[in-house]
Amino acid sequence: MTLRRKLLLWYSGVFFVSAAVLVGSMYWLIAHKLRRDFFHYLGDEFAQAQRIVAENLGNQQRLRQDIEMEVQGRKYFPLSYEVYDTAQDRYLVRLAPTWPHALPAHMDYENQGTTPRLSTAQFGDDPGEVVYLMTGWLQGSADPGVVVRVGMSYERTFERLDDLGEYLMYALVASVLLSVVGSSFLASRSLDPVDEIASSLERIQAAGLSARLPEAEPADEIGRIVSSANRMLARLEESFEQVKRFAGDVAHELRTPLSLLRCRLELALGEEGLSEESRTAMGDALHDVDELAALVNNLLFLASLDAADRPERPEQVQFKGLVEDIGEVFGVLADQGGVELEIDVSDDCSVHGDRTLLHRLLCNLIENAIRYTPPGGRVAVRAGRGDGLCRISVSDTGIGIDPADIDRIFDRFYRAEGSRSRGTGGTGLGLSICRRIAELHGGTIAAGSEMGKGTVVTVALPAA
Repeated sequence: MTLRRKLLLWYSGVFFVSAAVLVGSMYWLIAHKLRRDFFHYLGDEFAQAQRIVAENLGNQQRLRQDIEMEVQGRKYFPLSYEVYDTAQDRYLVRLAPTWPHALPAHMDYENQGTTPRLSTAQFGDDPGEVVYLMTGWLQGSADPGVVVRVGMSYERTFERLDDLGEYLMYALVASVLLSVVGSSFLASRSLDPVDEIASSLERIQAAGLSARLPEAEPADEIGRIVSSANRMLARLEESFEQVKRFAGDVAHELRTPLSLLRCRLELALGEEGLSEESRTAMGDALHDVDELAALVNNLLFLASLDAADRPERPEQVQFKGLVEDIGEVFGVLADQGGVELEIDVSDDCSVHGDRTLLHRLLCNLIENAIRYTPPGGRVAVRAGRGDGLCRISVSDTGIGIDPADIDRIFDRFYRAEGSRSRGTGGTGLGLSICRRIAELHGGTIAAGSEMGKGTVVTVALPAA
């Protein structure tokens, strides 16, 4: 899972949990307050009913009128009022216009204590269709046998809570959607500097370590990473420069002694009186000197390529003519080894680059292909243009390369097991030179192979 997705999930999770806790807390607090206000209001209405009954107990007509006014004035919370005289076993007042069928026919006053008692009556299937009843003896009256009961419907409060829950659920869903959008934005903004750093680091190659990452905010965490990366690049640049200078200096210092050694060996071989064993030993030594001289020359050539950041003498290079010229030279080498050399290059395949370097690249590839192809095999050089690129492939039917070695054949001095014999020669720098030439021209080089069936190396360069 990518870091961007992890941040998105974390941000969304934190927002969702926070929103859920906030919505749940808000619903609980509001519901608690509405229920508390409901029962507080019911208690006030019961106290008001007791006061009206106590004041008008001797005048039942006035009592009924006052209670009717109370019922009519309470439209938001429908109320019921009942006054029952236990001595006469009859209702003095019984007004419940909204739910008359739901109230019990008789009051349960046998076990009624001195404090008001709360009970419920259900008048429908809906959980909100409940009437809360408060029942109690009339206090402070000359007639202690009067029972007062006030009922209040819970439907309006339940509807409020139901609407509140619905609104808060919508708010929760909206907050989740906003949290996903906001989390995506925050994750993107948070990782944009990291993406810029990664892109900048990908553009920095070993030959261009002088480049540095832009330091926008050196005080924050990203700025510290950028500063550390720039210091690391400076150390790497210094180390690479030292290595390149060392390789170049060593190669340059070895050229003169190797030339002198070669001359002396050739002079010694020309002397008379040498035994056959001495001539053979000197011949082998001369061969080794030639290989060492080739290695030194390749090292010097690579050092010059590493120091360059673009071709020195760019021009329009037609691959058809270039490959045909090279083919004439290596055709002789192919004939000597019993290898068929096939060339197929399109006329429109041309690049803007250094002809000498491109000549060296193709020579290395074709020479390698012929060298590792047994007699009776075939080497094919093809070039064509497409998608803005010129692709040149050199394929052979040779010994092939082990899959474990295919990713390392372009490393310097790396030689696969099949190419380590003295018969094939080589210094392990030819393909490294090819890769560096391709990079200087803004191109790429890749290889594919199958053991015992051959190898194909493809170079892709920007077309002119």
